[in-house]
Amino acid sequence: MKKVCFVAGLCAGIGLSLGTAAFASGSIQAVLFPSKVNFLVNDTVRQMDNADNEVLNYNNKTYIPLRTFADSMGAVVEFVPGSPETGGHNKINIYSGMSASTLGKQDPQGYVSYGSLTIKQTNAESKTASVTGLLKVNKPLTGKKIELVAMNAEGKRIGSADIDMWDRLQQGDIIELNQALYLSGSISSCQIEVKDSWALTTRDFFHDGMLLMNEGLVFGMGSIDPSKGGLVQTLQFKNQGGKAIRIEPLNVEYQIVKIEDGQEQVMFSHKLAPLTGEVPEYGWYEAKLPVWNLKDSDGRPVTPGTYVAKIVIPDGLQYTVEGSAEVQTLSRLSRFTKWEYDIKQDDIDSVP
Repeated sequence: MKKVCFVAGLCAGIGLSLGTAAFASGSIQAVLFPSKVNFLVNDTVRQMDNADNEVLNYNNKTYIPLRTFADSMGAVVEFVPGSPETGGHNKINIYSGMSASTLGKQDPQGYVSYGSLTIKQTNAESKTASVTGLLKVNKPLTGKKIELVAMNAEGKRIGSADIDMWDRLQQGDIIELNQALYLSGSISSCQIEVKDSWALTTRDFFHDGMLLMNEGLVFGMGSIDPSKGGLVQTLQFKNQGGKAIRIEPLNVEYQIVKIEDGQEQVMFSHKLAPLTGEVPEYGWYEAKLPVWNLKDSDGRPVTPGTYVAKIVIPDGLQYTVEGSAEVQTLSRLSRFTKWEYDIKQDDIDSVP
């Protein structure tokens, strides 16, 4: 058989099952595999045109062009070229029994598309609901949070939840949604919004012992998680009171510093978008804190030692409570503002 050399592209492999070929290098050597390929779909037979669609054999598996296969089976192929925004990977989406138009809704800025939303609320008195559907990433989500918003029949917001995917979602990704919502009424519809740095979650009640007052920041102790790419920290602004509050702009900077000989050296810093406006009763805003990859500002792995994750926040924050014009001040925003870590070489080696 004639040997050919081709660059890895859109092919479907047919052995005992159907799949796509994954290639470790930029090109491979395969052989032409003359074949008559028939597609039997809904009692019809379609024969593949071999003139423009050569069949190949590689590693004892047969490959035909993926787009030709999908088109013949009534599916649609979408190809997103590899880029820094996709993590360097080509993204291939195959729509079967649906089309890209199924994801016909978008957030106002077009960061994500979504569709096929199914809402399940047991009854009008139920305070919980589940929402399933599909979500596609159209633009890089660096520094962004995805918020699922529940609306009643009059279009009033009655609940919301942070769709927390950490830093896993990249441009071109499509995921299944399965999100729980706590509600203050009967849900009629949902929409998805993409926010700068903060996303809102509401509950019917909660109590957090980390809060000094009914309102404030909660900066939790983090951990090194290699599956998420480094040191993961959490930060929320919470309101566990029974009334909504309205806060002035809150500016937060997240920093990683190395402690050496009593001196601090900044390894990483990130300023969050200001948080301002209403915080509903029994609700909280979750911040998008970047995962620190245990590298310095030049992108080099750090050396073992003592490191501190901290938030730089104002000394106080002014706010008003629903139903009152009196301006109050939170004089101490957070019980904890820093956490210290003894980072070892094994921790550094564990992060990709």
